[in-house]
Amino acid sequence: MMSEYLSIITDQGKDLEAAAKESGTQIELQKFVVGDGSGKQVTPDPARTALVNEVYRGDISSLKVSPDQSSQYIAMLVLPPDVGGFVVREVGLLTSDGVLYSVGSSPAIEKPNDGVSVNLQYRLAVSETESITLQVATGDGLFLRQDENLNDVNDKAESRKNLGLGSMAVQNANAVNITGGSATLNNSASNPLTVKSQSPCIKFEETDTGKSYWMVVDGSNIRLHQDSTAGTAIYTWDSASSIFTIAGTVRLLSALSMSSGGTGATTASGARSNLGLGTMATQNSNSVSITGGRAVFDSSASLPVVLQGSSPALRFTETDTGQQYFLLVDGSNIRLDQDSTAGISVFSWSKNSKSFSIGGSVNPSDYSNFDSRYQAKGSYYTTSQSDARYQLKNSAARSSSGWFKDASTGMIIQWGTVTVPVSSSATSGVSFSFPTSFPNAALSITATPARTGVSVSGNVAVVAVPSFTSSGGRITVDTNRGEAISIAQPIRYIAIGY
Repeated sequence: MMSEYLSIITDQGKDLEAAAKESGTQIELQKFVVGDGSGKQVTPDPARTALVNEVYRGDISSLKVSPDQSSQYIAMLVLPPDVGGFVVREVGLLTSDGVLYSVGSSPAIEKPNDGVSVNLQYRLAVSETESITLQVATGDGLFLRQDENLNDVNDKAESRKNLGLGSMAVQNANAVNITGGSATLNNSASNPLTVKSQSPCIKFEETDTGKSYWMVVDGSNIRLHQDSTAGTAIYTWDSASSIFTIAGTVRLLSALSMSSGGTGATTASGARSNLGLGTMATQNSNSVSITGGRAVFDSSASLPVVLQGSSPALRFTETDTGQQYFLLVDGSNIRLDQDSTAGISVFSWSKNSKSFSIGGSVNPSDYSNFDSRYQAKGSYYTTSQSDARYQLKNSAARSSSGWFKDASTGMIIQWGTVTVPVSSSATSGVSFSFPTSFPNAALSITATPARTGVSVSGNVAVVAVPSFTSSGGRITVDTNRGEAISIAQPIRYIAIGY
């Protein structure tokens, strides 16, 4: 059911909206009008160009977007105390050109002419707030509204000046700032000057040097600081422990003996020496430097050694070479870097990706773990088998007595020269050794003479290898006429085996 009292945009107002949107100009609302409807309740009519019966017009006090609905504007209209004697039943908003932009109905509001002001809140829904800007032209004749409690004063500083108020007028009692002059307080032991807060503090500041000192009470302590409450602590009194702490050096006229509870020294270094304290005594727990010896920590899984920080790191430095390694946690990673935290990455573990990265090659001393975990037995070659089958390399000894090894078949060919002297008969011959023994067996030997004649008469040499083994053999030389040789014979041979 539609509300009995409402506001609408007139047909003239809609035309203005369309023109403003097309031209990029703005609609300026300046005045408002009220009427009594000629004594009757009024229903808003978009075709209206004027109220039924206007009784008063004035300047719009303010216009703002509704905090509850971005497409709705709220206009504040004030009927001043010196007008009245009528009943408000209709309201309208006028542009700066006097065009009736919007019209609305109102419950009957009596406005007497007896010094009482009436505030009207006019709500208006517009079609497209992002393309139309409504501006209010407020004149100098507007007055302060009681319902705003002086919140509508345009120049608050000028208003305070007119009232004769100083800068202290804008300060709150819980944050008073006196920048000059003096404050004279009538106080005594029975009526002391009281500084009261959660952590009361008094600041002493010397204007010519800027030096400041701060006396502050914090819990059971009262202390004096230099420069700020977090600056150098000059002294601290702890009422709970009854300990008075002084920063800096305490100069004594004479040393208090150790038997009387002193240190027997007038200087800090002398006191440490008398007490048998080492150099670790002067270090702070947040910056410990151990330059020799060793540190043994009694830790366990439930009480581990903790390195804590935004990016905790552990540095290993070798003193004789200067080599450094850094073990650090960075985000979800833990890694080991060489030389610096941005140096060569030795390894890195990512918590998010569950990946372990290594810089360089991995050379396991035992492959059994890889073989048993990642390949089924019988369906793969071991490293040695793979090398033996698919990564074989032929080799040879290239000399006058040498050998050639075929890695894929295991066959070996050897060669050399054996000299058979004249004294050797056809049956005894000469024994010789191969350049290298055949691992398994010698299969064949072929021998040929290196000379053309075996005697003065030029008989032909007959060469035989009556026996051989995997490590060598025996060669005999005779002539084709069964005569003994008269010239030493060099014999070349080729042996084949595996």
